[in-house]
Amino acid sequence: MLESLVSSRIRRALLEYILTHPTDRFYLRGLAKKLSLTVSPLRRELKRLEQSGMLTTVPEANILFYTVNTASPAFLELRRVGLGEPSDVATVPQPPLATVAVEPPAALARLGTG
Repeated sequence: MLESLVSSRIRRALLEYILTHPTDRFYLRGLAKKLSLTVSPLRRELKRLEQSGMLTTVPEANILFYTVNTASPAFLELRRVGLGEPSDVATVPQPPLATVAVEPPAALARLGTG
């Protein structure tokens, strides 16, 4: 789902993790290892999500732990669009498809195969 919306592989992996593990507490190097990502670009993405309010940080000793702010408007919107239950997502009614009569090409009509 996110593949078509998010072109950055690192951002997409991070968002998928956050959306599927909203109650987890994680740290940079552990997450990088779990997602098989390099630390530096992952750190940038974590910082961006922290600045947006989607992630909060808690320092413990010399490790910065991240948690998902499940009340964040950005998280709620991604959750609704990306991982919402079918009953949570309003469906837009689609107009009926028009039927079009297609005439076979004249050559096929003469052969009787059309």
